[in-house]
Amino acid sequence: MIARRDLVPFGGGVPLLIAGRLAGAVAVSGATSIQDHEIAQRAASLLGG
Repeated sequence: MIARRDLVPFGGGVPLLIAGRLAGAVAVSGATSIQDHEIAQRAASLLGG
């Protein structure tokens, strides 16, 4: 599964979509996987994703 380009096998990273198009990603590391993912989602939403 690690070799799949469309799947991230760990929490903490989310794609940054702007106007429905992939513009990048936001990644967080340092807490639990669930906490990292939640923080990354919040950051992405503030950036317009």
